[in-house]
Amino acid sequence: MPLSLLRQFFFLILFRIGPQDLPASHAALYVAAGLYALVSFLIVSSVDVGIETGAHPLTEVLIELGLLTAFIALWVWIREVPNRFTQTVTAAFGVNAMINLVAWPLLVASPPVEEVGSVQAGPLEFLILAVMMWNLMALGHVFRHAFNVPLPIGFLLAFVYFVLAGFVVTFLL
Repeated sequence: MPLSLLRQFFFLILFRIGPQDLPASHAALYVAAGLYALVSFLIVSSVDVGIETGAHPLTEVLIELGLLTAFIALWVWIREVPNRFTQTVTAAFGVNAMINLVAWPLLVASPPVEEVGSVQAGPLEFLILAVMMWNLMALGHVFRHAFNVPLPIGFLLAFVYFVLAGFVVTFLL
C-alpha cells in the first residue's frame, strides 16, 4: 500500500488526481502523516532559517501537523462535507510531504538569511519560490476538490493556511 500511495501523491502534485481518488482509510492517513512528519523534521533539523528559537524540531512538526488537520476540519465542517475529512487530510499531508521532499535539497543548499533586506535573490532562491508556489497550487487543488469551491478559492484557502501557519509557528516558537 505505501508504494501505491506514494504514486498517488505523485499524481496529486501533478494535478492528475484529486483527494477523492485516495483511499479513505486511517492506514493511508497514518502513512501520509508519518511521511509528512519525517520530511518536515528533516527540513527543520537541517535548515538554518536564521532564527534561533531553542525549540525542538519535533515541536514545530507537531504544531504544523495539528494546524493543517484543524484547518481542514474547520473547512470540512463549514462546507458540510464531513465524509471527506480523512481523504482531504491524507491528500494535504501527502502533497506537503512530496513537495517538501523536492524543496529539501534546495533549502539545504540555500545560504541562511542573516538580515531581512540584505537578501540577494539568485537562481536558487527563485527555484525555492517556484517550489513554494507549486505547493500552494497543489494544496489549492486539494481544497478545490474537497470543499467544492472554484479553483481560485482553493488557492486562496491554501494561501490563508500558509500565512496562518507561519504566524502561529512563529508566535509559539
